[in-house]
Amino acid sequence: MDRTSILKTILNLPSPPAVLRRITEITADPHISAVQMENALRLDPVVSGKVLRLANSAYIGIPRTISSLHHAVVLLGNRRIHSLILGSALLGAVKSFKKITIPINDFWRHSIITAMIAESIAKHLKRYMTIDEDGVFSGAVLHDIGKLALEVALPGHVKEISEKASFSKKPFYAAEDQDFNHTIAGDCIAQQWNFPSDLRNYILNHHQPLNENCCSINLTIVHISDIITHILGYSLFKNEIPPSISDDLLARIELPLERLKVIAATVLQDHKRSEALLQVFE
Repeated sequence: MDRTSILKTILNLPSPPAVLRRITEITADPHISAVQMENALRLDPVVSGKVLRLANSAYIGIPRTISSLHHAVVLLGNRRIHSLILGSALLGAVKSFKKITIPINDFWRHSIITAMIAESIAKHLKRYMTIDEDGVFSGAVLHDIGKLALEVALPGHVKEISEKASFSKKPFYAAEDQDFNHTIAGDCIAQQWNFPSDLRNYILNHHQPLNENCCSINLTIVHISDIITHILGYSLFKNEIPPSISDDLLARIELPLERLKVIAATVLQDHKRSEALLQVFE
């Protein structure tokens, strides 16, 4: 794998649209208001329309019509909106390359289900831990974007690694070149598009949450949610081997695996919520 040529291709991805650059800029401030987000969204009627549709979808589940963009922002939250717009913009950038061979719908379904499971675990743990619920959701949505980057640079490479991993009975990440894998490729995009530092951490370290330099309860939630999604069969390709969840990580979140499975099953029962989120990426 020629790291230099891959980096060059990733760095040549189209720049983020103006509305996304503005939203990224203002969400860097933890004290951003809903009014500031609303004003930024109004720069792009298409994006504003997506936010309003999502606020009125089964994902939110409010039995009345939300017609105000401001109300939609309050309901969805600034970080959640930011991550979904980031993902949608990345998809647009990737689609400009014609040789994409990975199943894009399956890619986003894995990401969305991981995010919804992570969100559900975070809500449970918030009762007795300090959890960044919106950050966990955002990190889970975007955790695997490095696979998109690798696909753009080396069409067919991600599928090839998946087949290699299945043949050797390894999880996908364990079959990769550790000098330049999908987490590093994802971090390259994150730097290029000026992602917040916590989002970069989720993308770069979601397979190594015990690393002392990046460990946090929030990263642990994303890591475990990713694995559960694989266990449930929502992977990029068929026959992928799920990573294992360490006892140390289960102890960190103080939830047994059986309880996590119940949380995940509850998320999957509400099929309409995940499909509503997927529509953001159409």
